[in-house]
Amino acid sequence: MPPGAGTSKKSRPTFADANALKLSSELLSVFVTEAVERAATIAEAEGASTIEATHLERVLPQLLLDIFKVLLVVQVCLNLVNMCLHLFRAK
Repeated sequence: MPPGAGTSKKSRPTFADANALKLSSELLSVFVTEAVERAATIAEAEGASTIEATHLERVLPQLLLDIFKVLLVVQVCLNLVNMCLHLFRAK
């Protein structure tokens, strides 16, 4: 039986690289900051002095699309870098 076979996901330990955790934390921070800034813009345009949940709900769909586009561009760039590295190593 392969290692970990027959064990549930709950009983298997999960590990994450320190760099991956740092990057994930930074991405979450950027996401939250951008959400608050966009919601504040809407609240201000409406004359509100505080950000309400409805302001965040209204910016969330576009924010998710924007973040997804950024992550997609980053992934494409990383793929191109890896392809170039592979080509240079082959020579």
